[in-house]
Amino acid sequence: MDLQARIELWKSIDPDPEFCRKAEREMLLLSCQDEDWVYARMRDFEQALALETTN
Repeated sequence: MDLQARIELWKSIDPDPEFCRKAEREMLLLSCQDEDWVYARMRDFEQALALETTN
């Protein structure tokens, strides 16, 4: 699932950006325990979410 699809999924459950961040982080941690990898993916997610909320 690409980044945009995950944002849409989380927003369909709860549009609150904080919920989306928490859900994405938990999903990533289930995929990989490497904190650096999770941090990098969350940085990408945060940027995409910011663009989504400004549009």
